[in-house]
Amino acid sequence: MKITIRRFNEDRCGNFAITISYFTLLCSVPLVALFAYMSTKLLGNSELAFRSLNIFSDEFFAKLDPYFFQRIQAVSKNITNLGWFGLIGSLVAASFLFSNLIFAINFIFKATYQKSFVYNRLMEYMIMFIIGIILLISLSITAIWTAIHRTIRESPFVATHINPKIVSLIDNFFLQYLIPFTLTFLVFFSLYKFIPEIKVHTRAAVIAAGVAALLWEVFKRLFAFYVAHISAIGIVLSKLLQGTLTSIIFFLLWISFSLVILLWGAELAAVLNERIHQQHA
Repeated sequence: MKITIRRFNEDRCGNFAITISYFTLLCSVPLVALFAYMSTKLLGNSELAFRSLNIFSDEFFAKLDPYFFQRIQAVSKNITNLGWFGLIGSLVAASFLFSNLIFAINFIFKATYQKSFVYNRLMEYMIMFIIGIILLISLSITAIWTAIHRTIRESPFVATHINPKIVSLIDNFFLQYLIPFTLTFLVFFSLYKFIPEIKVHTRAAVIAAGVAALLWEVFKRLFAFYVAHISAIGIVLSKLLQGTLTSIIFFLLWISFSLVILLWGAELAAVLNERIHQQHA
């Protein structure tokens, strides 16, 4: 733990987090709208797409701006509202986002990152594609579980012999905790395992992804609760800056802290990978 924190500071990961968070904010809304549009075409409903993203708790956005996601959903219903210039611009911004993320992770792993321009662009869009696939898988699981849950609740046997609170508890655990944690773990594992231009042992990537995903899930809920209920700054801003602007400010803070956790997890994976490599040497 001490080694990872020391290396985190030595590698200036805080600066990386701030830089990457800027590009994340720049391209987040168009890409989220595009993802919702694609999920609407595939499943006929964009609501599950936003639930699968699980960016914040519903309570957080209800406190700050209840129309935040509704406006994005309105854009997703007609992706042409973005325009070709906006769509291409968001993809270029996403390229900068993943380019900086790839560079930061390789820097943490002390890996040489001097590939060709074409290779780097392919890697960036490959990561976007993989993350999109993971989100679609999560979306599909959510849709399947929702259908199963509806069937179970309508079953006469369940209604007669099983307490509805137990069914609701299992449903909430699956949708609010298990799916988000699994999604986060898969994204972190993919980044730690496949991005570095060196051999990363699976055990190191799994442990680091598990720890980072757990920290991120805990942080996400604590941050949403703190901003909505405790933070004096959050309460004042929500009154002075009613609407989306407040959400954007805290969204940027949330992105920055989330990237700190992601990059710290990369440091943990790098340290574990070095130790495993020394054991095998």
